[in-house]
Amino acid sequence: MPRALEPNTEIKIVLKSDQDKTENVPSFSYRSLDGREWRQVALVNDQIDSGELSASQSLDLIYKTIGIGLIGWENMIDRDGEPIPFDINMLDMVIDPVEASADLMAQVLGSVSLDIEDKKKLEPSQ
Repeated sequence: MPRALEPNTEIKIVLKSDQDKTENVPSFSYRSLDGREWRQVALVNDQIDSGELSASQSLDLIYKTIGIGLIGWENMIDRDGEPIPFDINMLDMVIDPVEASADLMAQVLGSVSLDIEDKKKLEPSQ
């Protein structure tokens, strides 16, 4: 089955700042992207690279891009110690723009373009 249509594919991303944690590790869950979504990502990258956007426009595009394919998160805790339920509209309250662009976006783009052997590792055992 094409990766973009694979229903069981879930890619967990752990930020570099959380990779040393062993319990309740915060993570973001993504599915594979389809061709239209890849074009959206490419368009955003082109717009950011053009240098013609204001800082706020660039931030909006960063959050829009990391939201593409995002299907959930785990172990996100607010400043008061309360769990933050998944809501894609809260993405900018969960991750700052530096980590979003320099860490999460890079990991997402690398992870959703897995080769066939990596894909097999993600498939549930039967």
